[in-house]
Amino acid sequence: KASALSQAVEDIGAEDTAARQMQLEMLKGDYRLLQAQAKQSGGGKTTDGGAGLRISEDGNGSFLGVSIDPSDPTVQRAVSSRYTLTPNSPYVSVRGESPQMLETDKTSRVTLVKKLRDLDKAMGLIETMKSNLVGAYEGQGPAVGAGAWYSDLENNLLVPISPLNPNVQDATRNAAINQARNRLITMLATVDTEGRPSVFAQERIEQIMPAPAGTFFQDAEANAGRISALQALVQNQRQEVMAQLGWVTQELVMRPAPTGTKNDPFVIPADEERRENMYRFLRGTVGKVTGPDARVYFQMPDGVTRVFPVSEIRKLGVQ
Repeated sequence: KASALSQAVEDIGAEDTAARQMQLEMLKGDYRLLQAQAKQSGGGKTTDGGAGLRISEDGNGSFLGVSIDPSDPTVQRAVSSRYTLTPNSPYVSVRGESPQMLETDKTSRVTLVKKLRDLDKAMGLIETMKSNLVGAYEGQGPAVGAGAWYSDLENNLLVPISPLNPNVQDATRNAAINQARNRLITMLATVDTEGRPSVFAQERIEQIMPAPAGTFFQDAEANAGRISALQALVQNQRQEVMAQLGWVTQELVMRPAPTGTKNDPFVIPADEERRENMYRFLRGTVGKVTGPDARVYFQMPDGVTRVFPVSEIRKLGVQ
């Protein structure tokens, strides 16, 4: 029997959008409640704490509490961004209420907003790396156009769904990936240090995404996984900053998704609920690909790795 999860509408993108809207609605509820309390106290007031933070006092000037104004444009843009994590992916863990302390100092909040913008720029560089890696295979032999890769930035998926042409050569796109990588290393090495490079951070990022001996296309499958690992790092940092600003309340942590290849298959859980959730996610992402040659590798609960045509993925868990 299919679970309620597998019977739900399988438009993962729409569900992600709805989850972000729900977060704004939660902020709105807290904000309105505190506003009402201030009003009922007679002469209460609310002052601007910076970056959407509102500080409420009663009529006697006593502190009532703080809330986030969800109508603040900066808050709306950040929470609604496709870079904001949602719990709809099996590769995002929900760990309960965020342990991050709410930052109430106005100057510090401005600094956090700048950090958030830098992380958004880092996501843009990751997007550049992914699009150039995928784009190099357009019109190149057996792996042509969208038939070569499935790319989904929002869910951090970069999956080669057809055999990749091993002879791809694209100097322009290779240079673009390398330039984006170098800029990303510099940006992430300074994001926590107000412009002063952190050697530790730089080495960590270079370990995740080392410079290739040749081109990025000579080990395209592995490099796809490395780029996804960088994306998880950036999005987790971004989520922490948003929690410090009070714009999100749950601790969500992303881990890199597999590339769905023989050496890095999607692992199907043995637990029925988690398995159905995974099937549902795959049906709503890579399962939407069309093309007779599209295929993805799964490691089944019995430990055996199998290759599935995408047409079969759309049937997984459906009864």
